[in-house]
Amino acid sequence: MELVDGTGARRWIDDSVDPDLMWALRGGGGNFGVITSAEVELHEAPAITGGRLMFPIEQSEAVLTAYAKATQEAPEQVTLWAYLIHYPHAPALPDDVRGKSFCMVDVMTPYDPEALEGALATIRAAGTPVADSIGPLQPSAVGEMNSVPASPQALSLITSTFDELTPDLIDTLLEHGGQPSLIFQLQIRHLRAAAETRRPGVAAADPAAQYMVLAASIVPVPELQQPVENALCALQEALSPWRAGRMPPTGLSAWNTARDCYDEADLTRLREIKQRVDPHGTLVGNFPIP
Repeated sequence: MELVDGTGARRWIDDSVDPDLMWALRGGGGNFGVITSAEVELHEAPAITGGRLMFPIEQSEAVLTAYAKATQEAPEQVTLWAYLIHYPHAPALPDDVRGKSFCMVDVMTPYDPEALEGALATIRAAGTPVADSIGPLQPSAVGEMNSVPASPQALSLITSTFDELTPDLIDTLLEHGGQPSLIFQLQIRHLRAAAETRRPGVAAADPAAQYMVLAASIVPVPELQQPVENALCALQEALSPWRAGRMPPTGLSAWNTARDCYDEADLTRLREIKQRVDPHGTLVGNFPIP
């Protein structure tokens, strides 16, 4: 990475030049420098295949149960995300989703399309899809799969990691996210933790867990912030019996601090690196190192 650190020095670093700073930049937040350029390792993707299956919200329990089975059986190169989503009555939305709720599963593989067959068969058999967009994908379309809006939106979110998608956990997710409420969307991301593939970085940035729940709420007016926070915190507390490890830094909420993400050993190391590259505290990330 090329960066300007807190002293104003322009530097190009990698794991051989400054391994400690590289470690901090992989998950330590915007506390150590302004990144002006980054070099990343690319991996060949000969045939990207993927898309979305959409089911009526009433079929959520069966679909999520099938999703849990598919994630355990799918080959390593297959990515699977599930959603409970409630679209608002917004005029800009298409008629087929406006004001409606769905359980959805996104699937993708960058290798052999046949790798998807088992997972797709398991999930399709769980219900009656109202939409099925599985097919070849251009690399530029991968980021569009989960329909993240390009324009900024006021959102609040919580995350939690866990190792097994059990029937009791599915029931809890449906209780809090299975009907229209302040929680607009609830995602289940299959992380497929694999320690041997990691680059050196802050441990919390690469959770050693198999799944992550991310729940999000739209906050169009400030008056909704507190009710939204209450609903999200209630869900996070309900998920606590299955929690595996700390929250990832990308999943911290506005009311969280870095202590909710990093353990004391990592915080100590991050403080030492911060003091070296930004001794006057010029740079302040969204979640400062305490």
